[in-house]
Amino acid sequence: MRYPQTLGQVPWLRPAALIPGALFVWGAVALFVEDGFPWDALMGFALLATVGVILSLRLWRMCVMLHENRIVVRGFFWSRTIPRERVLRVSNFGWLISRTRSGRPWATPIAVFWNFGSVPLWFESHNAAALIRISRWIERRENRPARHREFD
Repeated sequence: MRYPQTLGQVPWLRPAALIPGALFVWGAVALFVEDGFPWDALMGFALLATVGVILSLRLWRMCVMLHENRIVVRGFFWSRTIPRERVLRVSNFGWLISRTRSGRPWATPIAVFWNFGSVPLWFESHNAAALIRISRWIERRENRPARHREFD
């Protein structure tokens, strides 16, 4: 198996992720060219445009990267790297269950593969297939410490 493997969104969703940021930027530009508009409102919309672009780029980058010895979950607001030996399992609902250094259980959301609400069947099957690949990656590890086996 070649590493790293990247599991991401349905391919057409990535360009669609840029739409909210583009709308915020368009709104800010439209206000800028408007004569007589208050500068404080313009600054607020410029701030919103910046936030929209940043969030759109983060949405674009949401994925899970499987490495030989670790998993990287890139979320909407933050990314988390978890060593392979600490990963216990992945839930059917898109949560990666692991252990902290102190042994506490920890759940990391894999929001890119969540199926909340009514989503199309092909979208749901894409997400389920990605969760199965993560589960198989977890099962393939070698020399798994005995203290983690009891939680599966």
